[in-house]
Amino acid sequence: VRFHLEIPEEAHAQRVLGRPLYLRSHTLDHWKDGVWMRAAYEGKWINDADDGKRDAWVTMSSASADRVIRHRVYLYDHLSGASLVSIPNVIAVRGPEVFRQSDDFFSFRQGGNVSYELVSAPVYYDEAMGLKTLEPGEAPAHCLEKAQGLTFRDMENLLLAPIQTPDRTLKQKLAYIRQLFEEKYTYSYKVDNPEKRDPLANFLFHEKKGYCDFYAQAGAHLLRQIGVPSRVAYGYAGGLYDPSARLYTFRERDAHAWTEMFLKDLGWISFDLVPSGQGAHRPAETQRHAASASGRDPLRQFRKHEETPEPEASQRSPEPPSFGRDWDAWLEGHWILTHLNWILGATMLALLGAYLARRWRQRKTRPDSVGERGGTRRHREPPGYFRDFCELFASLGHQRAAGQTLKEYFGTLQSAELFRDEFDPLLDYHYRVEYEDESRSRSTEKRFSKEIREFRNRR
Repeated sequence: VRFHLEIPEEAHAQRVLGRPLYLRSHTLDHWKDGVWMRAAYEGKWINDADDGKRDAWVTMSSASADRVIRHRVYLYDHLSGASLVSIPNVIAVRGPEVFRQSDDFFSFRQGGNVSYELVSAPVYYDEAMGLKTLEPGEAPAHCLEKAQGLTFRDMENLLLAPIQTPDRTLKQKLAYIRQLFEEKYTYSYKVDNPEKRDPLANFLFHEKKGYCDFYAQAGAHLLRQIGVPSRVAYGYAGGLYDPSARLYTFRERDAHAWTEMFLKDLGWISFDLVPSGQGAHRPAETQRHAASASGRDPLRQFRKHEETPEPEASQRSPEPPSFGRDWDAWLEGHWILTHLNWILGATMLALLGAYLARRWRQRKTRPDSVGERGGTRRHREPPGYFRDFCELFASLGHQRAAGQTLKEYFGTLQSAELFRDEFDPLLDYHYRVEYEDESRSRSTEKRFSKEIREFRNRR
């Protein structure tokens, strides 16, 4: 589980219920040297009083009452300074201050398991299409920059040729692009690309199958070809809804990428091209066996537990005498307190001696080599299962970057939805061996290599 979403106000909850639910983490809006990245922004801290009043809310903008959705997010393992996941188009954040790096990137100093409250004003695609006319909005210039190259010329000349006429409205062009991807492309985690073509060209003109990242990037390029500001958004979609607790739960498997477009008077709107029923355009799934109904509180790690008051002495039942308990009490109350410093010191020296002895034995048996980060570490060359894992996903178009740790590489692959938790034991084993000095197990590593081969065959 990555986070929970709570919408406490009934009217606001009804605006979400039954709709495709997107929770945005961050966006990439600048295409440079063949890669999507975040354009340079000068971030700044925004304070509660900056809007002219102190009301415990940092307010950036306003929206009509029928659009706003007030919600609370309970986020696990948040890194201080990382973006805050939220319903798109945040207009206010509860608290004394928040750091705003761009219009969609908000963060604060707290880390760990954190909860925070926001107000957003999302605009849904079907609402926009219900308007009489649509026009591109005025976004930063880099959100309109067209990519150069044969692939992008083919986009304009082949894919968009049927709508490149003056009589076509923007609504018709958007509907055509959605229908094109609905009918001609297949959602798949497996991408063969046997000719080693450019991944986007292979997706659009050859295999015509891929996962959400392919759809999101292709959509952003296509929108720019027809003059609409666009970007690639990352976050989560769908989720699991517990109606008894009115709580949404999002897991790693709900990670998703989609296209966003900027329209006049509406702002940024999700333009998800993934075909229906394949991870997109779907509301949250209703949880059959609600956690709250079973007595388990999914938010227990975020709640402040109140201590149960100690009963008065007259209300406590007298305990029968016990020699063992009295002897333990004497030891705890006298001897241990008297010699506590000596006990702790001796224990620490014994543990340190055992640790140094173990490290000395391992140093004599393990050769030096270069570690994942490029520094000197004491371990062997990358083991077979490690090479097999990297080669598998490199063949699927996701090469491990130079200097990228296995954990970072895992995060990249899971964000691309290439797998869920099948290889978690491999990651855990790798770090125990490499960084906690656990002894290697040949049988375990052979099993990992076998699982990698089976995974490759299934794809």
